[in-house]
Amino acid sequence: MFLTPQEITLAAAAIAAAAALLGVYLTARRDDRRVRLERERQDSMERERWTREDRAIWGERRYEAHTAFAHATLEALRYCESAGEYAPELGNAPRDPESVSPLMLRNRAVSDALVMLELRASAPVREAAEAAADALRQASAAAYAIVGGRGAPEQVESWTDLTKRAKAARDSYLELAQNELGSA
Repeated sequence: MFLTPQEITLAAAAIAAAAALLGVYLTARRDDRRVRLERERQDSMERERWTREDRAIWGERRYEAHTAFAHATLEALRYCESAGEYAPELGNAPRDPESVSPLMLRNRAVSDALVMLELRASAPVREAAEAAADALRQASAAAYAIVGGRGAPEQVESWTDLTKRAKAARDSYLELAQNELGSA
């Protein structure tokens, strides 16, 4: 069975059209794959950028939390070392019943700063911070008692020991915090 010249022309046109469609399909598929790979590469780069930004933000927050705790504990330690000389409400002046004592303010500042560290510090650093906060609370309570005139000689000795323990606990925390922040 032989084909006529018209049938050959139609067959050639059909084959050319099929080849053109196949070429378009293969080219589109290759382009789609290239676009998909480029999109995946862009998404990967974006995720990496977000990860770096998140790390930077958390690094800043961690630094701020450690700074706040270090500052609050320094103020509390100064109060303890001075035996509460910054407690004017214990003097002979009439006391305002609405005022909050400096001891309470310092202890609250230490507690607030400790809360900031809960999510931002590693477990060992957090434990050291909690130990420092507890030691400072004990030492500041002893300082408050000394200044209030209720301190016996053995309480003064206890206050100095508690203050030394609080300083050592704070120094321990600071060393761990510096290592954690990479500033040691």
